Amino acid sequence: MKKTLSIVIFVVLLIIIILMYFGVKNQKQEVVKISEREQIQEQNTVAPKKTLTVKHQYRDGAHTYVGSIDIPSPCHTLSTDVTQNNEENTAVVKLVIKQPVADALCAQVITPTPFEVTFKTPENREVFFTVDGAAVNINQFEVPPAQKIDTADLYIKG
Repeated sequence: MKKTLSIVIFVVLLIIIILMYFGVKNQKQEVVKISEREQIQEQNTVAPKKTLTVKHQYRDGAHTYVGSIDIPSPCHTLSTDVTQNNEENTAVVKLVIKQPVADALCAQVITPTPFEVTFKTPENREVFFTVDGAAVNINQFEVPPAQKIDTADLYIKG
């Protein structure tokens, strides 16, 4: 009786050890894929350092964003790109500040540089902004479709 009980306990422990081994082994093989949306949301939880003020309009199936960003000098340039992820229903507007050519003489004066980005996508698409790969906060002001976005004035108090 004692011998049978010890064999049963041994077998049960062996099965538990084997199950734990395969559980840990499978757990190590899982690769966590972090989506672009999750990366930006994670960056936003650490309070982005920059905030952009933009005007937004949705007209004829396209989002239009108009704003301005400070760049280090008049010789720097700004490029824009939009990537869309249909699975997550998101779009990321990427603003990239490009360095001037090496031998250019340029005054080091912070220069406000306007930008306008238009892209076709569904109206309910969630849109994020990055500047040089870092997430930024957005102060977004809606412009009605009947109004021209270029002539809409922002009255920001304070």
